[in-house]
Amino acid sequence: YLIGQFDNADYEIIEHHGEHTSLHTGTDALYVYALLQAGQACNDPRLVAHGPFVNGILDALKRMPITNAPSDRTTYARALRTTALAVYDRPLDREFLRRDAQWLIQNQRQGAYTYAAPFEVAGATNWDNSNSQYGLLGVWAAAETGVAVPSSYWAAVEKHWNETQLSSGGWEYVTSRVSPGSVAMTCAGVASLLVCHDWVDGYRMATSIGRDPFTPELQRGIGWLEEGDRALNITSMYWGYTLYGIERVGLASGFKYLGKHNWYPELCRQVMERQHSDGSFGDDDDDNKNINTAYALIFLSRGRHPIFMNKLRFDGFWSNRPRDLANLSRVASHDLERPLNWQVVPIDHDWTDWTDSPILYIASHDVIRLDADARQKLRSFALAGGMIFIHSDGEATFYEKFVHELAADLFPDHPLTDVPSNHPIYTSLYQLQSPPALKMVSNGARAMMVYSPKDIARYWQTRDNRTPQGKQAFELGLNLFVYAAGKRDLRNRLESSWIPRAATAPAFTIPVARLRYDGNWDPEPAAWGRFGNWMQRQTGYGINASTVLLSDLDVRKHPFAHLTGTAAFSPTDAQVQAVHRFVESGGVLFVDNCGGTSDFDQAIAAGLLGRAFPQAQLEPLSRNHPLLCGKIAGTDALTRPHLRPFAIDRIGTSNGTPPQLLSFGRGYVILSSVDVTSGLLATDTWGIHGYDPGYSQSLMKNAILWTVDGAKNAE
Repeated sequence: YLIGQFDNADYEIIEHHGEHTSLHTGTDALYVYALLQAGQACNDPRLVAHGPFVNGILDALKRMPITNAPSDRTTYARALRTTALAVYDRPLDREFLRRDAQWLIQNQRQGAYTYAAPFEVAGATNWDNSNSQYGLLGVWAAAETGVAVPSSYWAAVEKHWNETQLSSGGWEYVTSRVSPGSVAMTCAGVASLLVCHDWVDGYRMATSIGRDPFTPELQRGIGWLEEGDRALNITSMYWGYTLYGIERVGLASGFKYLGKHNWYPELCRQVMERQHSDGSFGDDDDDNKNINTAYALIFLSRGRHPIFMNKLRFDGFWSNRPRDLANLSRVASHDLERPLNWQVVPIDHDWTDWTDSPILYIASHDVIRLDADARQKLRSFALAGGMIFIHSDGEATFYEKFVHELAADLFPDHPLTDVPSNHPIYTSLYQLQSPPALKMVSNGARAMMVYSPKDIARYWQTRDNRTPQGKQAFELGLNLFVYAAGKRDLRNRLESSWIPRAATAPAFTIPVARLRYDGNWDPEPAAWGRFGNWMQRQTGYGINASTVLLSDLDVRKHPFAHLTGTAAFSPTDAQVQAVHRFVESGGVLFVDNCGGTSDFDQAIAAGLLGRAFPQAQLEPLSRNHPLLCGKIAGTDALTRPHLRPFAIDRIGTSNGTPPQLLSFGRGYVILSSVDVTSGLLATDTWGIHGYDPGYSQSLMKNAILWTVDGAKNAE
């Protein structure tokens, strides 16, 4: 719909086409900005960066005039044009961007703006907070591209918003003695102070610890927005304008919740209810329909980007470096060529609320008081596939004792050890030569917890990615994300790795034995729980996965069994005999090498299968085999094995090999030399050599349904 508002000949918006006013140029800039944001959030080929349409609308925007008449909308026009040109920061746009930003810097008065160049009128207020927020937004966008902005500018703007705050904590269009404040203008005040906070206090916050993350004025403003349902109030005729303001507060603060509201998905529901079949948003008789459509598109696009990290908010000094993740995710967005957001999540919410990001970031300089419930949440998050990253602000010596105690409590079966120099954390994106030494808790397949004794967040806080130490700190931060999230197909904000249990009872429950032995038999304890939830939603069948000693394996209780591990082990005679009886009697044993990088599969092939079935041979599964061809009801066609990106990089091809099959008596053994277990958990960890999660889930589902169907071997 919005693309259709542009003239096909000159790429100028049709509305008021040919008018030489700042209002027309500013409206055009708003539409351009909305489409550029949409192009970064979806794969619409019309919005490809540097494609003909995008180049056309950007070039047309620069040709459009901006007047300085007091009755015109010069501040809005220059601010929005600067914001739009800054999205891709093309070299040919930088002079226009710099000139617009310079006009905005020169035409503020005491940190505030009016519609055009300031003018003096006796007894009149020559500013308003709407123009003031947009003037600042334009300068901020330019500053993010490298345009020099004097520190006095940020100080003046911060002073304006501090002095115009109402006693309630909110803001209005102009100073008011009566109004408690409006949502739109309070969002403007909070977002503006957050910007100034970033540029004025960034260095100071890096050199001191043990202080509140926000100024008193900023805290009061956030408190005003968090009261009741204010953060969801977009009922005015300019609801798109207000919507954009709420989003700026949410993204700039990182807060996933404003008060009790998870603002992005809750507002998404309101916005989508306003959309028409033609793609527009708002009422048909609304004069602002196109403007509201642009704002709605900006909101939907910017808010859904993948979450770089979730920062945990707890009682105590949880944010000594309030802009660390803001700056790190900004650099990551540039380097990964994919916009990324960051969030602040509260500790009193359920752990599943943290799974929209692969990393939970915990930073402090003091011992964190974590009760049993909080510790269980942390443990559950990590076991469900997440990675906890703990950071020592200020490098306090006693902090390491706390981290060691916490690691031992959360993961008693896995020690906190030094990260090896060749670990993917140090190589996933950047090859770090002498990085700050990290410690980790690993389950043998992936790092569940990583600890930095060195204070690297101070470099993130000050945007120091130029000095050797600062550059390495930023590169390490990006490596952590790529290690935990993978390099491709990043999950957007509304996607969680966890799958909740189905609300209805399963039509049929299949017993599965998870085999236990002396060794790391259960590296991913939550994998079968998640897979069972997925299986029921896919097929209606439930999974009853229970722990069974390998030596007690019995086909009469469990027709299907799963054996996994991360290191070689030597099975006992009793275990070998149990496997022999199980398969001979018609059982199906599925074996995989969790993590895909150990000798577990080779040890099983020689030490277990070779002893249990000396006359039988493992053979690659044929594509036409019932287990792979998808002809059994409920199964998927898996004729081409899909590998994880790490495995593709490692072997140089996307063509993975299928599992191997051993037939003996009335039963079978399925052996995968690459990881399947991590796939059941849907982790995208870089460093796991295996099938991708989608293929892993379908493979296990097929194997179980094939077993239930009688495990026929005919092709």
